[in-house]
Amino acid sequence: MMNQQCWCWGHDISSPYGNLLLHHGAVRVPPIVAHPSRKSAYHVKLERGGWIGLWGFGMAIAPPSGLAVLLLRFNARPLTVAEPAALRAVWAATDLPTYAAATNAAPAWWSALTAFRWVASYERWVVEQTGVSWREECAADFEESVVPGEGMVDAWSSINRRLEHAILTAVGARRPAALR
Repeated sequence: MMNQQCWCWGHDISSPYGNLLLHHGAVRVPPIVAHPSRKSAYHVKLERGGWIGLWGFGMAIAPPSGLAVLLLRFNARPLTVAEPAALRAVWAATDLPTYAAATNAAPAWWSALTAFRWVASYERWVVEQTGVSWREECAADFEESVVPGEGMVDAWSSINRRLEHAILTAVGARRPAALR
């Protein structure tokens, strides 16, 4: 799913509706040193603090509380980042700070869930702004699509529900009744 999402973000940057990431509130951060292998990063401020970084090779989240994690385009597991501030100076995968597989899976997945919730809300916003036809066009252009364009919002929402359930089950907690 992340592979397809990165593809869609790439299309959103040059959409006929303008740069959708910018219109949604992301900030474009061009590389300090121009080089063909370095592309602009996009940074998103989160409501309660923290931020998300978006690149063609994945995304990272430095939540207001919890672990900073890296979610690579071709790796479904969250990777922890020891120095979250270093993520602000990334424009290519070779710029990434030291990262590792999460030793405590639940907090890393909880951070990933925060990022995935942002993705779901972004996808919902894209459909509200452009209609579903834009996502259908993006998915049709991508040979490796795992869901059709009109299914992106539902797919991320489903991932979020299942991931939240799995995390809560793993730590022996129950979802509060008000959120069921």
